Amino acid sequence: MSRMMRSHEVHIPAWFGASELQPHVDAFVDYIQESGYSRSTLHVYRNSVAHFAHWMTGHKVALNSLDEVLIQRFLLEHLPECRCGPLRQRWLCSVRAALKVLLRFLRSEGLIEPARPTDPPAISEELHDFADPPCVRLPVARIGK
Repeated sequence: MSRMMRSHEVHIPAWFGASELQPHVDAFVDYIQESGYSRSTLHVYRNSVAHFAHWMTGHKVALNSLDEVLIQRFLLEHLPECRCGPLRQRWLCSVRAALKVLLRFLRSEGLIEPARPTDPPAISEELHDFADPPCVRLPVARIGK
């Protein structure tokens, strides 16, 4: 038997139910649990994503347009002025963390595009080369001559 919802959780089914995220909620919750997050973190993340889903629906945002830019818009423009109701998650750091996990989940499921590099191509190449340098034989220093 499932527990009764607390008063601040009443909006969760409605906020997810009207959203394009609704078909993926159970898999997202499983992903959070399998990733080793605590039960309290799971609730905060689920509520944060429900809040974001509600905002997505109100702004007619399609699932395939989710990315870091859209999440930044939600965090910086919506959260400070939010009047969505008692469920809303307003702690910027918690909501940001939850939405990063959501993006990671959606990408792992192939539901949204991979992250786009934010650096210019030349910098991305340099960083890639630095992280994975080619194998070269370095000269050996001769000691004692």
